[in-house]
Amino acid sequence: MIRNGRPLRGTRMLRGTGNGLTPSGDDVIAGFLWGVHAVNLRSGVDITRFCRRIQSVAFGENLISNQTLTMAGNGWFPGTLKNLVTALGCGDEMMIRQATRAVSTRGALSGSDLCAGVLLGISYSNSAESLREPPGPNSLM
Repeated sequence: MIRNGRPLRGTRMLRGTGNGLTPSGDDVIAGFLWGVHAVNLRSGVDITRFCRRIQSVAFGENLISNQTLTMAGNGWFPGTLKNLVTALGCGDEMMIRQATRAVSTRGALSGSDLCAGVLLGISYSNSAESLREPPGPNSLM
């Protein structure tokens, strides 16, 4: 759903799904938010409202996931993710491999899920007009 331009619906579908200390779905959502921030850091577009709307449906009962989602929604990057986003921006294949490996080793699957979410957020952000305009009452659904 997120790839089809429906991030709120996709977030609802992913929230709390999967196993682990932090469910895979929550990790993908956090990665998505970090990916959106990565693209929009350069553009100067205020995506606060967009991120808050995603967070409003992403928060669940897992306190660790909620903390990670808060960090992601605010654009607070952990060092390994900052390195990955920097490497992706530079396009240096070796740096991308090293940074991806560093993120992927986080938790059993969390790192891989975060990487998938980052790529999803970058892809969405590069194609979404909704990030460039204030969302209306029915947008993002």
